Amino acid sequence: RASRPEHAALRSRSQEPSFRGIPKESSPSSDGDIMDSQRVATEMDLSHRRSMSDPFENGVVEAANAANDDPAAKSASEVFFTTMPRFPVAEAKNTNCWSEPDINIFRVRGPTYLNDSKKIPSGPYLLRARGCDLFLTKDPPKNIGANSAVLGGTLRRLPTFIVNFRFPWGVLVLYFEIPSTYTRYLLPGEHNLDHLTPAEKTLAKFFMASEAERNGRLKLIPYVAEGPWIARSMVTGKPAIIGNKLPVTYCFCPQSDGQAEYLEADLDIGSSSATAKRIVSVCRRYMNVLTLDVGFVVQGNEAEELPEQMLGSIRVHGADPLKAKTLV
Repeated sequence: RASRPEHAALRSRSQEPSFRGIPKESSPSSDGDIMDSQRVATEMDLSHRRSMSDPFENGVVEAANAANDDPAAKSASEVFFTTMPRFPVAEAKNTNCWSEPDINIFRVRGPTYLNDSKKIPSGPYLLRARGCDLFLTKDPPKNIGANSAVLGGTLRRLPTFIVNFRFPWGVLVLYFEIPSTYTRYLLPGEHNLDHLTPAEKTLAKFFMASEAERNGRLKLIPYVAEGPWIARSMVTGKPAIIGNKLPVTYCFCPQSDGQAEYLEADLDIGSSSATAKRIVSVCRRYMNVLTLDVGFVVQGNEAEELPEQMLGSIRVHGADPLKAKTLV
């Protein structure tokens, strides 16, 4: 496990939101000015209390859904083609955006791990991060890649590995580009892996594997880079085989009609273990002030598959579900 100082030094410097009252007016010139001042103060107070409440309370989610569904508030393109912008985003104070964290924060199994259990800093990401989406929905779908709204409508332009976190209230979707070197391994057939590095060979085997085999190898490495102590104490960066903690299913859509292929992993968070549910409950309450690293690595089980190398990672900066679109 990476040391805390090492990880802390590489954290992003996004700031937690502050809540300021309205400026005091020295002497309103009329009763109308006084009423306007009181109205603004009331709105600011309501906004403050709404921001500090649990964004997943039914009333708040329904209010957000109503705003997203209002055709007068948004054009059709905004409703159907939305995606998180890449960090930095000055107008949003670097919240509700994503970035790709420094690879050096992750430690993986070294070449002699099977003998000495030593871990080393990872080599470069095998898959480049493409983006991140956060959607509200009462029925979190599998195979979200089939929806043309995801990734701003650009998903099928490049081969992509999708990780779809299915929560009871919506979905958090991460996208990673699959280089053309690996797309052949998504298709059935005999493939020669001799020319690949150990980590590349492990990734190719993962793409070629059955669902059960994939569930026994894909590891999640989560880490709270910035956020409240309670969240940082529960999400420490310890790797976990995802398939051992919650149900995971896979969907592959091949290339067709000029549209690139994708492989999707659907993670059913609602059916996770009691411990995982407690962690998710804490993180969701503080989600809009968390800077969260979500990393993935395919576990190397044999000497020829070591050292490991990070598959990919995305850092989510202060995702606020109140500002998420409703999936249609």
